[in-house]
Amino acid sequence: MTFQQPMRILWRGGELFTYDSPMRAYLYLSRLDLNLITPDTGCYRGFFCDMEIIDGRLYVVRFSAQCLNNGPLDLSILFPGSDGKVFAHWFSGAIIAGAMEHKEPGPLSFMLLFSRNTTFRFNRGILLP
Repeated sequence: MTFQQPMRILWRGGELFTYDSPMRAYLYLSRLDLNLITPDTGCYRGFFCDMEIIDGRLYVVRFSAQCLNNGPLDLSILFPGSDGKVFAHWFSGAIIAGAMEHKEPGPLSFMLLFSRNTTFRFNRGILLP
């Protein structure tokens, strides 16, 4: 088993990490035929993504991927005219995130632990109380 690169959520001046991704939902719903290339065994989903919660709204602030036939893919290609962040209006659901801590070296040192977990619930990109 390979350590999977988590996604980052910027929130209240800090950063949390998650394996949940609103971009997975967007790519599925948009039915884009992207043929994403998995860059390495540490990124099975085929893309990297950072999100930020600003004024109770979820934004995608970084997205990078490689497409089999079309080369690099980022926010400016997926969302032409975006100003470096995209409101995730398509996302309704929960994201569980936490601080990242690595285990001590040993046979399971690839494992990632999340401490101080926080569950964020969204309805159409709006953070619910």
